[in-house]
Order: sequence, then C-alpha cells, then structure tokens
Amino acid sequence: MKRIFNLVIGLSIVLTGCNPSKTEKVTLLSDNTLFSITPTTDPTYCSLDSAVGTDCGIGDLYLTKKGNVLYSPFCMGMDSLTYYIGKYNISDTGIVCSFKSEYSYFLGCDNCPEEEANSVNPNAGKIRSDVNFTLILKKTNCKDVPYFIANAKDEYRVGLKIESDKNDYFQTISEIKALSEILK
Repeated sequence: MKRIFNLVIGLSIVLTGCNPSKTEKVTLLSDNTLFSITPTTDPTYCSLDSAVGTDCGIGDLYLTKKGNVLYSPFCMGMDSLTYYIGKYNISDTGIVCSFKSEYSYFLGCDNCPEEEANSVNPNAGKIRSDVNFTLILKKTNCKDVPYFIANAKDEYRVGLKIESDKNDYFQTISEIKALSEILK
C-alpha cells in the first residue's frame, strides 16, 4: 500500500512538472507595435517595391506590450469597420494571435442619405464574443517587413510592415470606449 501511495505521489510530481503552461516560454513586446498588412509578390518579403496595390486584403495589426492584439482588415467601399480582439504569444519562430471577439461599427455608405452618412459613431458598435480564429505570424529575414501571415489564404503573400507612426491608430482606438480598455 505504501508503494502505491509513493508511486501516485511520484507520478503527480512528474506530471505537474510537465504542465505546458508552466514550461511554455511566453514573452511580450517591450512596446506597442503597429503593423500594416502589405500584400506582396516577393517570397522573401524584403522588397517593398513588390507590394501589390489592392482595394482589399490590407489593414492593420496592433500588438500591445501587455499581450493584447487588434486586427482591423480593410477593403475599399466597406460600410462598417471591424476590430478583431485577442491575445498573442511569442515563440522562437513567430507570433500566434488568437482572436475571440470582435467590435464593429457603421462607417456610412456612398449612396446613403446625407443625415445617415453624417451619423457615423465609432462608439455605436457592439462587442461580439462568438469569434474564434488564429493568425500565425512567422519571422522573415527583413528589417522593414519582419513578419508575414503564414496562414493567410489570400491571392498574394501577406507581409507585415512596421509602422513607425502609430499615434493616429492609437488615438482612433482610444476614442472607442469598448476598445480603450484593451490599451490599458
């Protein structure tokens, strides 16, 4: 009986030591970082001259130093703007962004009556929690485009170009009450 008791204790110590949440290396960025989504034909992501001009498949990815991430895809002519909200983890090979909710609001439309077009209110949206998807960012060997979206299903390769001026994006987000908590 004593041997069985010692075996159970020994196994529980070994299994507890293998808990991935305790051994998993998670590091966060030292500063908030804004990436612009840049479709390209360059397989190395190093030539900014190979960026593809497109009306869709662009947008922003904003990673906070506290581990939060906002993804806002953009297409010309959209009538609403969506921010996908999640968390990210950094590993040796890249960054995994996991999204669990979204915030959308009406942007207006080209053919709307004038009073409807002028009634755009970024705080009129709602957070939906029924979102569940992941973006996998892999490292490149390039300074200007340090990551690409590995699981993108777009026509072109999707690089992430660092945006040095993130003030406008930060200001826009901080004015949306539902998103301002993410920035704290």
